[in-house]
Amino acid sequence: MTQTELHRAVRIILTCARRVHEILGPGFEAPVYQEALYLELESTPLTFTRDHALP
Repeated sequence: MTQTELHRAVRIILTCARRVHEILGPGFEAPVYQEALYLELESTPLTFTRDHALP
């Protein structure tokens, strides 16, 4: 992944996260935000794995 591609991906992710925050606001449990972010990211050209375990 080039720097340009990385910056584009980060912009998309941040835009989705901001949209979720604007729509839902504070006060929900984490799974609500996770589902909302998942749904937002599905509408983007990014390829991602949901709930990927970290080493």
